[in-house]
Amino acid sequence: EKDFFRTIARGLSLFDAAADKAKGGVLDGETAADLLTTHGFPGDMTAQMAIERGLTFDQAGFDAAIKRHTLVSGQGRASFVV
Repeated sequence: EKDFFRTIARGLSLFDAAADKAKGGVLDGETAADLLTTHGFPGDMTAQMAIERGLTFDQAGFDAAIKRHTLVSGQGRASFVV
């Protein structure tokens, strides 16, 4: 439970920094995906917080970045059974 709250607290701080740097009022999907894949901060929470801040959330960019991450990390590969 402590780890979860630590992850959320860290994610909130990282989100704030990303939101402050958002260009053209858009939180880009690559940044949001990094919050999830690197820091464990939930994508749906990132999207909701972006909207609450008056930012547009780049859902298509987020989905594409997550798909790339999945392929690179090997999770998208077929299982090999011996």
